[in-house]
Amino acid sequence: MTPGYYSQSLDGHRAAYLDFVVKRFGGERIQVGDLFRRSSVVMFLMIEENFVLYVLSAFWRSILGRRTVGLLFRPGPTVQRKTLKHLFKWLLLRILKLLPEVHTLSIVPINFDERISLIVDNWIHDFQLWDISENEIILFNNIKNQYESDRFAENFTLFEKAKKHANGRPLLVALGMQTRNKGTEILARYISNDVKRGWTVLVAGRFASDQQQSRQLIEACGGLVIDKYLSDIEMIEVYAAADAVWCLYDPAYDQASGILGRAIQLGVPTVVRDGSYSAKLCENEKINHILIRKEMNLNIMKEKSNINNFDEIKKKTSNRGVRSAECLRKALNIENLDIQ
Repeated sequence: MTPGYYSQSLDGHRAAYLDFVVKRFGGERIQVGDLFRRSSVVMFLMIEENFVLYVLSAFWRSILGRRTVGLLFRPGPTVQRKTLKHLFKWLLLRILKLLPEVHTLSIVPINFDERISLIVDNWIHDFQLWDISENEIILFNNIKNQYESDRFAENFTLFEKAKKHANGRPLLVALGMQTRNKGTEILARYISNDVKRGWTVLVAGRFASDQQQSRQLIEACGGLVIDKYLSDIEMIEVYAAADAVWCLYDPAYDQASGILGRAIQLGVPTVVRDGSYSAKLCENEKINHILIRKEMNLNIMKEKSNINNFDEIKKKTSNRGVRSAECLRKALNIENLDIQ
């Protein structure tokens, strides 16, 4: 029987996650009741979405000899155990790790923090570090190549708007839902200094209701704001226009990011916070990035402007995919999988 995938909602990147795993591994989305009735393997696309449900269903299914798999997005706070909540979470994950039919997988590599190995069975890369399609890569390259060779014929409105706004200056883009966790307030706080240094900013994505002041600050400092949900093609357009992508998130949001993953797969440099998961990932895989410590200074980008060879980027993406797909195949107990 094929796997069943549970996600409480399809907000954020979870719809893309669901689509990817169904296409890659087969199966279907399931509802809460199916977690307790279904005999075939089930997988939580994000444990943190409903941790109590993960624990209860995993224990129940283990008693019946049925396999449960879950993706843990933020192991950091749990292994640090700074609060009573995280201590209990750590203890429960330690117990689940003893059950042979429960497979908890971190999407943060274990070698980033060896303590993670105490609460998970294995790890995979975030899907959006290895899910890009060949068509998306072709589209990205076509947009950039046509523009740079003065043969720009396609009507990519958002790309053209971004380039017009930049007017020859390096362009920093912030993509997706704009929230405190995604570092929108940090960007707004520091933008004025870096506009003076020659950069310009484009923020493309819906602003949360509590981020309207940040939006006003960004616009007041000359940043271009496109407050709307972006289609997949529009996202590729913005990546193609970018000289760097904002991935400097709030310290409380130290986890894998789809925006970061897509930037890495397309070879666009990222702006990351020193000591963060994103920074460790970029350093570990020798990915072009701008490391921000205490002082915000994007001018170091001038010393790091050479984007990695695209063939090498595709090779790294493929390697991440092969390793992660094989790990997930074993966890889902799928006998044969044609890993591309």
